Amino acid sequence: MPRAFQILQTRSLFVFDIYGLGIYIKESTSLIQENKYFVTPLIPTNIHHEDEYLFLDRAASFGARASYTDAGAHTRTFFINPVFIRDFIHVFTRDLIRNPIRNSIRDKDKLRTWRLYLPIAASSSGSAKQVSATAVAGCRGYQNPDWFYWNTASSYLVMKAPPTSTPCAKTSGSEHCRTELREADPSSWSPSGTNTMTVKLKVAQADDGDYGTVIGQVFSASFSKPLIELYYDPQGVVTVGLETTTSGGHEKFKQIGTIPQNTVFTYELNYSNDELTVSLNGGTAHQFSVKALGTPDAYFKVGDYNQGKNVASEVDIYSINVVHS
Repeated sequence: MPRAFQILQTRSLFVFDIYGLGIYIKESTSLIQENKYFVTPLIPTNIHHEDEYLFLDRAASFGARASYTDAGAHTRTFFINPVFIRDFIHVFTRDLIRNPIRNSIRDKDKLRTWRLYLPIAASSSGSAKQVSATAVAGCRGYQNPDWFYWNTASSYLVMKAPPTSTPCAKTSGSEHCRTELREADPSSWSPSGTNTMTVKLKVAQADDGDYGTVIGQVFSASFSKPLIELYYDPQGVVTVGLETTTSGGHEKFKQIGTIPQNTVFTYELNYSNDELTVSLNGGTAHQFSVKALGTPDAYFKVGDYNQGKNVASEVDIYSINVVHS
């Protein structure tokens, strides 16, 4: 990890590197007075800023030195400069309050409680690969270029899954392929308290299953079957599948809304006070009873659980917010 923060200064450009999250800020007189700033990841490629091109040397102590080429093709050098630290902290904190990156799941605190399942074999046994929460978490956490990775701007997490017609690895007891996050801490919880998961996402491609791709689950920790699954099909129809038996495979289905494909939206799964509710975009909370199943302890799942035979799926996750109390 780099140091807590580093600052590079030129006439009108300030560059920061905070635990691997790059930021550059345009400024004329004062970071506070000018108030012209915006956030972008610093990656080892060109970043265009007006007529200047910025090149970061990531090998040099995570941005300890860098250079840019101005419109006249003159190369200029950045220097480490510890000034404006107080102003920077003020501006950065204020920006986080109103900028969507505040909720980015790339934040270590957002993924450190989730275990990852992938549609690739972990070993010669052929079982699906699992990645621990420790390995997934953090700005340099685990990625897979085919199934689980950040988009170029690091604004959302791409999760892809193949259909069953491919030789994908599956988890025990499942006939389908998945790239999915499962709560790991806590590994399960009681529904007598408050337990909510709110996810901001878009479905870039739904599969050809009967109800489409499963994008979220409340899963029983007692009999290892889903209590409810949230499906999204190619027409954008969002359907809740409610399990009716502890043996699984006996779902009742209810459509709760339609969201056009490639549209960013939110859903909330709420399993609190022994009742289940599901809502879209903060709207009507649709209630489902699992008392016939004994209101078992549970945990959340989120991601891309492909239910199709021939069509791959892609789910892009912008944020995951979980509350247990």
